[in-house]
Amino acid sequence: MKIWYKTNFFKRASGNALTAEVEFPGESPWFDGHFPQDPVLPGIAQLGVVHDLLRWAFGKELVIREISRIRFKRKISPSNRVALAVTPGGASQGTYRFKMTCAGEPVCHGMLKVEQKKGERLNGA
Repeated sequence: MKIWYKTNFFKRASGNALTAEVEFPGESPWFDGHFPQDPVLPGIAQLGVVHDLLRWAFGKELVIREISRIRFKRKISPSNRVALAVTPGGASQGTYRFKMTCAGEPVCHGMLKVEQKKGERLNGA
């Protein structure tokens, strides 16, 4: 079984702030066919990691309702370690700002709005 990515650590701080470090092994299916001579992690994979982190933190199945202000600044290559920070943000409940960095350099940032799969609002968001 192939590993999509590895979570090296995960922390939930006060105010629902989340931090994690993730690594994308070279054999990750995300890299299959995505520029074989110069593998790069697709943007959708980066958003998927943010979504996974929120699901783990709340222990609930969440769906993404809105994606905004996404900026991709640098590519993520196989075996890169990426630091991820997610904080509540925005005017509406369930909106989170996220920022990914690699070796201290910005990789991507933006906002995700999530809600529970059955359409219920998140508590504590």
